[in-house]
Amino acid sequence: MNRHEIEIKLGELKGKQSEIFKVKKDQRDADALSAIRKEISDLKSQLADAPKKED
Repeated sequence: MNRHEIEIKLGELKGKQSEIFKVKKDQRDADALSAIRKEISDLKSQLADAPKKED
């Protein structure tokens, strides 16, 4: 994945994360939230080494 693709994916995941936060705390899907946070973390670490967008 290049830098641009990772940034798009991060935006999508952050949107999903904010949807989960809209739900009352005791009704949130903790497993889904944890999985999203892990994927965001993984993508952020990939972002540092990712090549720039190819034209």
